Amino acid sequence: MTKFITILTTCLFFIQMPAQQEIRTKSKIQKAEVYLAQALLSHQTPAFNLNKGHQTVIVENIATSVIPNTIQISGKGNFVILSSQFQLNYIPSKSVSKKIQQLEDTLEYLQSKKNNLDIQLKTFEDEENLLIVNKSIGGQNTGVSVTELEKMANFYRTRLNDIRSKKSELTPKIKKLKEQIDNIQNQLNELNTQKNKPAGEIHIEIYANDNVNNAQLSIEYICTNTYWYPEYEIRVNDLKQPAQLLLKAQIVQNTGIDWENIQLSLSTSSPVMSHSKPELTPWWLSYSYNYPKKVSRYKYKGKEEMNAPSVAYSEVPAADKEGVKLAKSAENTADYTQSVEKATTQQFQIQIPVNIPSNNKPTRIDVQTQNIDAHYTYYTAPKLSEYAYLLAEISDWEKYNLMSAPLYIFIENSYIGESEINADITKDTLQLSLGIDKNISVKRQLVKKLNEKKIIGNNRKETRGYEITIKNKKKNTIEIVIEDQIPLSTLQEIEVEMLENSNAIYDKNTGKLTWKFNMNPDEERKIIFKYSVKYPKDKNINL
Repeated sequence: MTKFITILTTCLFFIQMPAQQEIRTKSKIQKAEVYLAQALLSHQTPAFNLNKGHQTVIVENIATSVIPNTIQISGKGNFVILSSQFQLNYIPSKSVSKKIQQLEDTLEYLQSKKNNLDIQLKTFEDEENLLIVNKSIGGQNTGVSVTELEKMANFYRTRLNDIRSKKSELTPKIKKLKEQIDNIQNQLNELNTQKNKPAGEIHIEIYANDNVNNAQLSIEYICTNTYWYPEYEIRVNDLKQPAQLLLKAQIVQNTGIDWENIQLSLSTSSPVMSHSKPELTPWWLSYSYNYPKKVSRYKYKGKEEMNAPSVAYSEVPAADKEGVKLAKSAENTADYTQSVEKATTQQFQIQIPVNIPSNNKPTRIDVQTQNIDAHYTYYTAPKLSEYAYLLAEISDWEKYNLMSAPLYIFIENSYIGESEINADITKDTLQLSLGIDKNISVKRQLVKKLNEKKIIGNNRKETRGYEITIKNKKKNTIEIVIEDQIPLSTLQEIEVEMLENSNAIYDKNTGKLTWKFNMNPDEERKIIFKYSVKYPKDKNINL
């Protein structure tokens, strides 16, 4: 009897204990700080009510690529946050978006219209076939009068012309409708892929000390499947004026939620990198064995490389002409970006709300525009390429906080080609290659009369001489740097001697010859350099 009373009391306790409530609420993403890999997302829920006691709040509209141990939750209201758990919901209750519904309605209308035209076309085709198959007139033993024959001929001609005319009108209409249907179907297929993906949600256990009105939750977490990478544009309109350097950001996110009207910031930090300081371990020496090295198959294309960007620079007239008022230029996100220096990273805060869809496709936004003081010069290495390259030399470039990235070149608002910025160099001056200028002619040739071959005792002595011709076909004075080289000896029995260098700066360690001078419009210069090589006559070398 006592045992029965105990069981009955326990059952009554569980019957009377209120069931734990479950509250669903959608969160809205407020901010996103995107790193070079991963991103920090900040959400906020709308206000909701809590009853006293335990309950589970399920927060929807969370990224599907959350790193669970980075979740941070805070709230407003008289309640205690007990625990949280991230989950993927593979059966989300997603309502069909307005855009999808509109496309589906349009598709249904167009398909119905096309079906009606298909029916008309098929009817005309059947009638045409019927007339052609049944065109015999009269019986086998009965002739046809001329009048009847003429009447039937007129009938066939009129009716067939009418049918074929109607068919020619229907065919392009059907074709056009089919193209529209295919385009809408392709768009729907792309949008519908988002409907079949799981949804992220966070289950939060809460204990309310009392009934709470207008409770709110704020959630932050790190997620994957999102990153950004930099790109630069350099715009040069006048070699006597500062260049304009524009930083662009390509932002990619596939987190499962669209970022709509969010506060966006971009950070040069990369959380996936190890941030622990390195430790040196003992360095043990042992015998090593030399193995033959593989010969590289790479060949420099040199003069045959014709894909280099080219630039034809000329003086630019002033944009404003007297009496002409220019319309105000449209602004971009770079006008609303604040650059913030942090201890080890840089952050770009976009001060205007932006939209970044979750489609794994790059969204390009303007981040920063800087005017940079650059010294412009031309460079050529005619042994490798008989082109002159326009260079922008930037001193004290560290103050611009540049990143290694592709560089797209615009001269006088025309796209010239692509180069790159290497921010890892340690030189004081950063050189940016702005492309080829075909208005500077460069030619390098072997001078036969300077070539000699002699036998001196047990040695052979060969002399080589080259002539470099440069012509400035531009309308303005230029500064140009020319580089060439003579060979270096690695063996004592091979002797290399510089004979003539046209006042070049000669680096004995690298064999490099450098000339630097200014050239007036239409000026032509010739540079001659000559060297000799002495080596044992029973040996062969390539010169």
